[in-house]
Amino acid sequence: MVIYSQRDKRWAEVSYSAKAPHTETIKSSGCGVTSGAMIVASLTEHKVTPVDIAKISLKNGHRIDGVGTAHSLFYELGKIYNLRCEKSYDIESAISCVKRGGLVICSTNGGENRLFSTGGHLFVMCGEDKKVCEFVDPDNYKGKYDTSYRRVRCYEKDSKVYVRKEEAKRHIAVYYLFERKDKMKNKYSYDNTVNALIELGITTPDNMKYWERALRGEVALKPDYVRSLLDRLIKKIG
Repeated sequence: MVIYSQRDKRWAEVSYSAKAPHTETIKSSGCGVTSGAMIVASLTEHKVTPVDIAKISLKNGHRIDGVGTAHSLFYELGKIYNLRCEKSYDIESAISCVKRGGLVICSTNGGENRLFSTGGHLFVMCGEDKKVCEFVDPDNYKGKYDTSYRRVRCYEKDSKVYVRKEEAKRHIAVYYLFERKDKMKNKYSYDNTVNALIELGITTPDNMKYWERALRGEVALKPDYVRSLLDRLIKKIG
């Protein structure tokens, strides 16, 4: 895997601001574009850097000054570099993706007791073994994971952060699954189905985990619930 740091001196001070006075940089605000660069450089033949992805983000309006990188950038990268990008709220879907050879951008909302950041942050899941998830943090620095709160919840090795699955999912709100289209066995997955239902207004993100579990056969769909969804679907499509 290609690993980048937003603190790398080659681009740390490169401007990543949509509006004047352009004081925000890749170092201060570039976790999203650095994660995106790792995804593209690792899954495709395009040896992009965070600077390249930052240019795409700024050009296409995905940068929100004072807030961060809009997640719409990830779908844009999928289109540009012929990768499938799907949104999920389920860590099991993310683990399945990395086990198939894909990579996942994870989003955390931060907070005082948050493992990866005290603010909003984006980083990459790249593996899982024996219920321990493997991550690359683009804003890692010496001592970051050596605080009293973090050191008992994870460990570092070879530029990666390792966290038990149950702990990791407490700190991650959304997953963006990336895979090479030419490496996929199936054209569609259940994530596409669920996301389509959400986009149509048939269901909501709150029901995502339930649907994903049902589509994996872990729980049975309730007949009345399915009928109500079908009725809404029929009304939507006329």
